[in-house]
Amino acid sequence: MICSEIELDLGNDASGILVLDAAARAGTPFAKFLGKTDVIYEIGITPNRADCLSHIGVAREVGLLVNKKLKVPKIVLEKKAQFRHQKFAKVEVLDTEKCPRYSARVIRNIKSARHLNGFRNCWHRLESDPSIMSSMLQNYVLLETGHPLHAFDYDTLAGHTIIVKTAQDGGKFVTLDGKERLLTSETLMICDADKPIAIAGVMGGANTEISSATTNVLIEAAYFDPRNIRRTSKYFGLSTEASYRF
Repeated sequence: MICSEIELDLGNDASGILVLDAAARAGTPFAKFLGKTDVIYEIGITPNRADCLSHIGVAREVGLLVNKKLKVPKIVLEKKAQFRHQKFAKVEVLDTEKCPRYSARVIRNIKSARHLNGFRNCWHRLESDPSIMSSMLQNYVLLETGHPLHAFDYDTLAGHTIIVKTAQDGGKFVTLDGKERLLTSETLMICDADKPIAIAGVMGGANTEISSATTNVLIEAAYFDPRNIRRTSKYFGLSTEASYRF
């Protein structure tokens, strides 16, 4: 059988047969040619084991099975007074029950927003590239820690302020998928000084989406009450990678 990229789950091109380059030698196992000869373990995560929804979480479990100590990558951030967040953004949590912790970091003077919103196009190119780098990116960057982050276009945030609070009944909000959502008083929202900008823990808003004009971003890292996220996700019929983990 001859197949396209999409049929082989190697990319998004469904227009025709996948044609290999000149380096492909007849008789070579296809998996070896692609560099995809590693062993894949398929696991089923039960609702009580959200800690395993990441590579680090699974590695911790495997370490216990084979009696090996987990090595977690160390991240060191520079702490300079001129870069303190208070100079660039303000965070205010009004509903501490639904959001016990909210932190943010501002990244300024990005040379190309293609690294952010345009990552979708980059991802398509990576999918069609069977290189080791492509495989590394697909398997480690996105799901390494299991903790969702969200990036806002910093310059679209009114007052450069983040306010975490519940919505008003009957309010409307357009999410990143372009759909208008009807909010309730139980919906926890991320807002700026003037407007809502994200449904907390579920999906961001179109009004602060990263674009090709973006040069500054605010990255959200927060903890949200799991029960509220579950109810919100069910109410909107919207299950995302973020809501699943929260």
